[in-house]
Amino acid sequence: MSVTVRLPGALRDATGGETKLTASGGTLREVIAEIDRRHRLRVSCAGRGWRSPFVRQRVHRRRRRAQSWRKRRRGAGRERGHGHSGDGRRPLIERARIVLPRALRDEIVVHARESAPRECCGLLFGDGEVVDRLVRGRNVHPTPETRYEIDPSQLRAALLETDDSDRSLVGIYHSHPATKPEPSYTDITNARWPAQVYVLTSLRSEPPDVFAYRITGGEARKIPIVER
Repeated sequence: MSVTVRLPGALRDATGGETKLTASGGTLREVIAEIDRRHRLRVSCAGRGWRSPFVRQRVHRRRRRAQSWRKRRRGAGRERGHGHSGDGRRPLIERARIVLPRALRDEIVVHARESAPRECCGLLFGDGEVVDRLVRGRNVHPTPETRYEIDPSQLRAALLETDDSDRSLVGIYHSHPATKPEPSYTDITNARWPAQVYVLTSLRSEPPDVFAYRITGGEARKIPIVER
């Protein structure tokens, strides 16, 4: 970790007039030792009492910010290779159905038609099993006619908007322009979100079919879609 501390006037005399201190280290104690060595500040760690409360406050604030950033980044992994397993404190939601308003279901079909012959993809947000928001994704897979991969940067940005992606991200949707609305072998093997629902539409029939699946343990199980 690296820490830069801006000094108030009262502390600048101790550093020969410098306006900020910069130090790095693997642990908090190493950072404090580096500041003391390089800038000759008498900062020591004796029990819980440090002689520079200003420096201590800034170091702790930077550490908390870094820990929060790492935690949120882990929650925003790639759809193709991220096995999301919850936050360690609450169990994953076992969704036995998905409540999908007709307007959002129609929007999935519209996205599929506009993207054909490429597969479309996107995210479904809501609460529990109820979807109330759709976010279109960009398919960045090298062969988008038969595969899909949501743009990792777009996925990360969408997930960082929520503090609880286990519950707010209800599902992932994509289309099959010319094949059945069933998860392919590739869809199943690349599924890395066991708590979320996979919604799949196919343009093979008219009107297009839309089905929902839970994919866990290498198997796809169809679940009902309830309209509102």
